[in-house]
Amino acid sequence: RLGGNVTVALGGLESVARASLEREGVDAWHHMAVCVPFVAAVLAVGLGNMCRPLTAVICMGATFASTRAILVAVKKLYDPLNVDMDDQAMFFICFALNADYALFFWSRFAEERATKRGADQYKVAVEEALLRSGAVIAVSNVVMAFALCGTLFFPGLNASGQRAFLIECLSGVVLAGLYSLTLTPALAAALPSLFDEGSPTLPSRWSVWTTALRP
Repeated sequence: RLGGNVTVALGGLESVARASLEREGVDAWHHMAVCVPFVAAVLAVGLGNMCRPLTAVICMGATFASTRAILVAVKKLYDPLNVDMDDQAMFFICFALNADYALFFWSRFAEERATKRGADQYKVAVEEALLRSGAVIAVSNVVMAFALCGTLFFPGLNASGQRAFLIECLSGVVLAGLYSLTLTPALAAALPSLFDEGSPTLPSRWSVWTTALRP
Protein backbone atom coordinates (compact mmCIF):
# COMPACT_ATOMS: atom_id res chain seq x y z
CA ARG A 1 0.00 0.00 0.00
CA LEU A 2 1.52 3.28 -1.11
CA GLY A 3 -0.88 5.50 0.75
CA GLY A 4 -4.50 6.48 0.47
CA ASN A 5 -6.40 4.04 -1.75
CA VAL A 6 -3.40 3.07 -3.92
CA THR A 7 -2.29 -0.55 -3.55
CA VAL A 8 0.46 -2.26 -5.55
CA ALA A 9 0.64 -6.04 -5.90
CA LEU A 10 2.15 -8.55 -8.33
CA GLY A 11 -0.33 -10.46 -10.44
CA GLY A 12 -2.40 -10.56 -13.58
CA LEU A 13 -5.85 -9.38 -14.54
CA GLU A 14 -7.50 -11.97 -12.29
CA SER A 15 -5.62 -10.65 -9.25
CA VAL A 16 -6.58 -7.09 -10.10
CA ALA A 17 -10.24 -8.06 -10.48
CA ARG A 18 -10.21 -9.95 -7.17
CA ALA A 19 -8.58 -7.04 -5.34
CA SER A 20 -11.17 -4.68 -6.83
CA LEU A 21 -14.02 -6.92 -5.63
CA GLU A 22 -12.51 -7.15 -2.16
CA ARG A 23 -12.22 -3.37 -1.96
CA GLU A 24 -15.79 -2.98 -3.16
CA GLY A 25 -16.92 -5.38 -0.47
CA VAL A 26 -15.26 -3.25 2.22
CA ASP A 27 -16.90 -0.11 0.83
CA ALA A 28 -20.29 -1.85 0.71
CA TRP A 29 -20.07 -2.79 4.38
CA HIS A 30 -19.20 0.80 5.22
CA HIS A 31 -22.34 1.93 3.40
CA MET A 32 -24.34 -0.77 5.18
CA ALA A 33 -23.04 0.45 8.54
CA VAL A 34 -24.67 3.81 7.77
CA CYS A 35 -27.78 2.45 6.04
CA VAL A 36 -28.86 -0.06 8.70
CA PRO A 37 -29.06 2.37 11.67
CA PHE A 38 -30.77 4.97 9.48
CA VAL A 39 -33.46 2.57 8.24
CA ALA A 40 -33.91 1.18 11.77
CA ALA A 41 -34.44 4.72 13.06
CA VAL A 42 -36.98 5.45 10.32
CA LEU A 43 -38.86 2.24 11.17
CA ALA A 44 -38.77 3.10 14.88
CA VAL A 45 -40.34 6.47 14.14
CA GLY A 46 -42.96 4.91 11.90
CA LEU A 47 -43.84 2.05 14.23
CA GLY A 48 -43.60 4.00 17.47
CA ASN A 49 -41.44 1.32 19.10
CA MET A 50 -37.66 1.30 19.40
CA CYS A 51 -37.28 -2.50 19.54
CA ARG A 52 -39.44 -3.67 16.63
CA PRO A 53 -36.93 -2.60 13.94
CA LEU A 54 -34.41 -4.96 15.53
CA THR A 55 -36.35 -7.91 14.13
CA ALA A 56 -35.56 -6.66 10.61
CA VAL A 57 -31.87 -6.41 11.50
CA ILE A 58 -31.84 -9.91 13.00
CA CYS A 59 -33.61 -11.35 9.97
CA MET A 60 -31.15 -9.50 7.74
CA GLY A 61 -28.16 -11.07 9.50
CA ALA A 62 -29.71 -14.54 9.29
CA THR A 63 -30.48 -13.99 5.59
CA PHE A 64 -26.92 -12.90 4.79
CA ALA A 65 -25.33 -15.84 6.59
CA SER A 66 -27.71 -18.40 5.10
CA THR A 67 -27.35 -17.00 1.58
CA ARG A 68 -23.57 -17.27 1.67
CA ALA A 69 -23.86 -20.81 3.04
CA ILE A 70 -26.18 -21.79 0.18
CA LEU A 71 -23.77 -20.37 -2.41
CA VAL A 72 -20.91 -22.37 -0.89
CA ALA A 73 -23.05 -25.53 -1.01
CA VAL A 74 -24.01 -24.92 -4.65
CA LYS A 75 -20.36 -24.35 -5.54
CA LYS A 76 -19.45 -27.67 -3.90
CA LEU A 77 -22.13 -29.46 -5.91
CA TYR A 78 -21.39 -27.63 -9.17
CA ASP A 79 -17.70 -26.76 -9.30
CA PRO A 80 -17.80 -24.90 -12.69
CA LEU A 81 -19.94 -22.20 -11.08
CA ASN A 82 -18.04 -18.91 -11.30
CA VAL A 83 -18.32 -17.13 -7.95
CA ASP A 84 -15.97 -14.24 -8.77
CA MET A 85 -18.68 -11.64 -9.09
CA ASP A 86 -19.88 -8.37 -7.64
CA ASP A 87 -22.64 -9.41 -5.24
CA GLN A 88 -22.85 -6.32 -3.04
CA ALA A 89 -26.24 -5.30 -4.42
CA MET A 90 -27.72 -8.51 -3.03
CA PHE A 91 -27.13 -7.35 0.53
CA PHE A 92 -29.07 -4.14 0.01
CA ILE A 93 -31.90 -5.94 -1.80
CA CYS A 94 -32.30 -8.42 1.05
CA PHE A 95 -32.07 -5.71 3.69
CA ALA A 96 -34.77 -3.70 1.95
CA LEU A 97 -37.02 -6.77 1.82
CA ASN A 98 -36.48 -7.57 5.51
CA ALA A 99 -37.26 -3.98 6.47
CA ASP A 100 -40.35 -3.95 4.25
CA TYR A 101 -41.66 -7.25 5.63
CA ALA A 102 -41.06 -6.08 9.21
CA LEU A 103 -43.10 -2.97 8.45
CA PHE A 104 -45.93 -5.15 7.10
CA PHE A 105 -45.98 -7.37 10.19
CA TRP A 106 -45.64 -4.73 12.89
CA SER A 107 -48.11 -2.28 11.38
CA ARG A 108 -50.66 -5.11 11.20
CA PHE A 109 -49.81 -6.12 14.76
CA ALA A 110 -50.46 -2.56 15.97
CA GLU A 111 -53.89 -2.66 14.34
CA GLU A 112 -54.73 -6.04 15.86
CA ARG A 113 -53.47 -5.00 19.28
CA ALA A 114 -55.69 -1.94 19.22
CA THR A 115 -58.76 -4.22 19.19
CA LYS A 116 -57.33 -7.06 21.27
CA ARG A 117 -56.28 -5.52 24.54
CA GLY A 118 -55.06 -7.23 27.67
CA ALA A 119 -52.08 -9.47 28.37
CA ASP A 120 -54.05 -12.61 27.50
CA GLN A 121 -54.76 -11.26 24.01
CA TYR A 122 -51.16 -10.49 23.11
CA LYS A 123 -50.38 -13.78 21.40
CA VAL A 124 -53.76 -13.73 19.70
CA ALA A 125 -52.79 -10.37 18.18
CA VAL A 126 -49.44 -11.82 17.07
CA GLU A 127 -51.20 -14.76 15.41
CA GLU A 128 -53.68 -12.53 13.62
CA ALA A 129 -50.90 -10.20 12.49
CA LEU A 130 -48.97 -13.14 11.10
CA LEU A 131 -52.04 -14.53 9.36
CA ARG A 132 -52.95 -11.25 7.67
CA SER A 133 -49.51 -9.82 6.89
CA GLY A 134 -48.14 -13.27 6.08
CA ALA A 135 -50.36 -13.54 3.02
CA VAL A 136 -48.99 -10.27 1.64
CA ILE A 137 -45.40 -11.26 2.42
CA ALA A 138 -45.80 -14.71 0.87
CA VAL A 139 -47.34 -13.41 -2.37
CA SER A 140 -44.67 -10.72 -2.70
CA ASN A 141 -41.95 -13.28 -2.06
CA VAL A 142 -43.26 -15.81 -4.57
CA VAL A 143 -43.54 -13.19 -7.32
CA MET A 144 -39.96 -12.00 -6.81
CA ALA A 145 -38.62 -15.56 -6.58
CA PHE A 146 -40.27 -16.60 -9.83
CA ALA A 147 -38.92 -13.51 -11.59
CA LEU A 148 -35.39 -14.40 -10.51
CA CYS A 149 -35.82 -18.08 -11.43
CA GLY A 150 -36.55 -17.10 -15.02
CA THR A 151 -33.27 -15.23 -15.37
CA LEU A 152 -31.13 -18.10 -14.06
CA PHE A 153 -31.35 -19.94 -17.38
CA PHE A 154 -30.18 -17.11 -19.63
CA PRO A 155 -27.11 -18.19 -21.66
CA GLY A 156 -23.63 -16.89 -20.90
CA LEU A 157 -24.29 -15.86 -17.31
CA ASN A 158 -21.69 -18.09 -15.71
CA ALA A 159 -18.73 -16.53 -17.52
CA SER A 160 -19.29 -13.17 -15.83
CA GLY A 161 -20.38 -14.60 -12.48
CA GLN A 162 -23.95 -13.40 -12.94
CA ARG A 163 -25.40 -16.86 -12.40
CA ALA A 164 -23.86 -17.07 -8.94
CA PHE A 165 -25.14 -13.55 -8.21
CA LEU A 166 -28.66 -14.54 -9.24
CA ILE A 167 -28.46 -17.68 -7.10
CA GLU A 168 -27.54 -15.48 -4.15
CA CYS A 169 -30.38 -13.08 -4.92
CA LEU A 170 -32.90 -15.90 -5.29
CA SER A 171 -31.91 -17.58 -2.04
CA GLY A 172 -31.77 -14.19 -0.29
CA VAL A 173 -35.27 -13.25 -1.42
CA VAL A 174 -36.71 -16.61 -0.35
CA LEU A 175 -34.90 -16.58 3.00
CA ALA A 176 -35.94 -12.99 3.72
CA GLY A 177 -39.54 -14.08 3.38
CA LEU A 178 -38.97 -17.26 5.38
CA TYR A 179 -37.29 -15.52 8.31
CA SER A 180 -39.85 -12.72 8.29
CA LEU A 181 -42.65 -15.29 8.54
CA THR A 182 -40.97 -17.35 11.27
CA LEU A 183 -38.30 -15.49 13.19
CA THR A 184 -40.12 -12.16 13.54
CA PRO A 185 -43.37 -13.60 14.99
CA ALA A 186 -41.36 -16.00 17.17
CA LEU A 187 -39.44 -13.08 18.68
CA ALA A 188 -42.69 -11.16 19.07
CA ALA A 189 -44.34 -14.04 20.91
CA ALA A 190 -41.31 -14.74 23.12
CA LEU A 191 -40.54 -11.14 24.14
CA PRO A 192 -43.75 -9.19 24.75
CA SER A 193 -41.93 -6.90 27.17
CA LEU A 194 -39.95 -5.51 24.23
CA PHE A 195 -42.47 -5.56 21.41
CA ASP A 196 -45.91 -4.99 22.95
CA GLU A 197 -47.70 -1.66 22.89
CA GLY A 198 -46.42 0.43 25.79
CA SER A 199 -42.94 -1.17 25.62
CA PRO A 200 -39.87 0.99 24.81
CA THR A 201 -41.78 3.38 22.60
CA LEU A 202 -41.56 6.72 20.94
CA PRO A 203 -44.41 9.19 21.55
CA SER A 204 -47.61 7.98 19.87
CA ARG A 205 -47.72 11.07 17.66
CA TRP A 206 -44.67 9.66 15.81
CA SER A 207 -46.47 6.45 14.81
CA VAL A 208 -47.44 7.91 11.47
CA TRP A 209 -47.21 4.69 9.45
CA THR A 210 -49.22 2.33 11.59
CA THR A 211 -52.34 3.65 9.88
CA ALA A 212 -51.03 4.70 6.48
CA LEU A 213 -48.90 1.68 5.57
CA ARG A 214 -50.82 -1.39 6.62
CA PRO A 215 -50.87 -4.33 4.19
